[in-house]
Amino acid sequence: MLKALWLASAKESTGTQGDPSIHTLFSTIYKNYKKTTA
Repeated sequence: MLKALWLASAKESTGTQGDPSIHTLFSTIYKNYKKTTA
């Protein structure tokens, strides 16, 4: 579950900016996590 969320978030953040920063990656993960638990 977390791994899938991580991979999806990494893909999403790399798709928009090329190489994501850790901050971007974690904020994307957090956003997706809140979306799945809402």
